[in-house]
Amino acid sequence: MNVNTCSKWTRALWEPAANVQTSKDFVVLSDLQGRGDYQLILVDESSLPFKLKLFKGLKPIVESALAECPTGIVGFACDSGNSDSTCLAVACGSSLLIYRNMKPYYRYNVPQRDILTSEMELWGLLIKSQIQKGQLLEGLKQLQQQHSISELSHQSQRLLTFEEDNSIENIQEIQNLFIDFVLKNNSKEIKENDNYGNVENLVNPTPPPLTNILITCICTIPRNQSVNSAVDVLILGTEMGSIYFVDSQAYTVIRKDNIDAVPVKILPTGHYDLEYRIVICTRENDVFVLRKNNKGDCHINSFYIREHPFNVIFCSSQFVFATRRRRLIFYSQKFRRQNSMQFEEDIVDLEHFYYEPKQYEGVLVALGNEINLYIDQLRVDTIRMDRPIEWIKFGRMGREEGVLVISTEGN
Repeated sequence: MNVNTCSKWTRALWEPAANVQTSKDFVVLSDLQGRGDYQLILVDESSLPFKLKLFKGLKPIVESALAECPTGIVGFACDSGNSDSTCLAVACGSSLLIYRNMKPYYRYNVPQRDILTSEMELWGLLIKSQIQKGQLLEGLKQLQQQHSISELSHQSQRLLTFEEDNSIENIQEIQNLFIDFVLKNNSKEIKENDNYGNVENLVNPTPPPLTNILITCICTIPRNQSVNSAVDVLILGTEMGSIYFVDSQAYTVIRKDNIDAVPVKILPTGHYDLEYRIVICTRENDVFVLRKNNKGDCHINSFYIREHPFNVIFCSSQFVFATRRRRLIFYSQKFRRQNSMQFEEDIVDLEHFYYEPKQYEGVLVALGNEINLYIDQLRVDTIRMDRPIEWIKFGRMGREEGVLVISTEGN
């Protein structure tokens, strides 16, 4: 692979046949052992089941299979005063899978929103054989008309949307199979409980564990400024527009906010215990800002960017948005539009560039086959690749301060 650039960059590692398929949301650079040796961790989607892989350089040395499809991963500090306390959190469905030293450590289930009592009763009657599967469907359709399909559990939503899919033949048979699948999962949990002497479920079978939380994005924010207790708070965005703040030590929700859109990208700045600004890009193209000042007052504001923002970074006291219309838009910390840059190609990815030894700070923009570095909105460097770029990641790797990881499309 040819990499054309000036002498400012040195190609340290190159793997032309990595055979790894992943997206930016599934990539982190983290020091898992507290030795100052940062390593690449990612989720490989090239085959089923997906695998969580730890790399030494660009060679995988540890991997762990994932039973569920993830939506994002982050590294986070969870023990105060413990330098080797960095863990990994993998968001899957409504759960966080916590890994220590690349080994499964804990599974945290996000508290479910209140499931409709009438929906629970319908599933409970089916389990007790007091109604048939067809009656369950009719009852769920009535609930959909009375409330909204978004207020139902994911199981009920999936069951109802089968009828809207014209590509499915024998819809009734598929619906019956899906109901059997939900009930089968419930019976497995009942058997596990019976092993601990819980015989009550055999007499009064409980409804299946319905869920209505689906994590869409994940990130972290430092709890405070203390070096000795650098603990992170996990921030989760969900399909229902909920923003959860989760304590990484006790694994409990310490705050919950709601926005009227689906979050797809969260950028936190500041510290949770002091003051912060959290910028949220949404599927509906609205941008929401959660603010907490030094007095502890919290506010939620929103504004609309017509150019369809899909990524955001914080650079040199400005928020920089990348849009689907080939534009970078710069906003002040008070979210007043400052400037914009128009490109001739689609913006593939965006990264914050900060090189501490020289105190350089700028924006890395991936466009097609090249990466441009902008400092003070002036292009100062360009890296050209011979393949289209999929994503970029800038940070510490190994013991180097400034490393740019570039993923390109395969053959």
